[in-house]
Amino acid sequence: MRVQGFSFNRLAPYTSLDDYLPAIERAWRLFLDIASPAEIRRVRLRYINRILLPLVDGRVVMKDYLKVGPRLPDEKALLLTGFLNQTVALDAENRNEVKIILANQAPQEGHLPVILDLTVTRQESAMPDNWDWILAQVHSLRALKNRVFVESLTKKCLELFR
Repeated sequence: MRVQGFSFNRLAPYTSLDDYLPAIERAWRLFLDIASPAEIRRVRLRYINRILLPLVDGRVVMKDYLKVGPRLPDEKALLLTGFLNQTVALDAENRNEVKIILANQAPQEGHLPVILDLTVTRQESAMPDNWDWILAQVHSLRALKNRVFVESLTKKCLELFR
């Protein structure tokens, strides 16, 4: 529980959202009994991905791995040393929002760690005891997150996850 509402969090190691849904529903029902919320105002999912991009001679060609994110006006004369990008968009079909944050961490052991932080949100009021509605929103948000994740990364980058 949190001041602003209900939150369910997982730390590594991860499996799949499907594995956690029964625990999320149990925790939600406990939250309903304890907090007695009057309505749901938003449903949000957040996924923070840490991607280790291989450095070659201390460098990485970002466009080989990322379809979104940092681009320099003169990539021959300028050397990218850090970045933090944020993009917010609405899905035209269902009005779900996605926030994409892309940032780097300090290089380590021949890799450049890149954080791809995806937050998907549905702003809509609903009754808090309607688990079927909540579950439908979770599935819709996850579909958007998955689409943005895959479309943000190149095939070469996606291969790093295999």
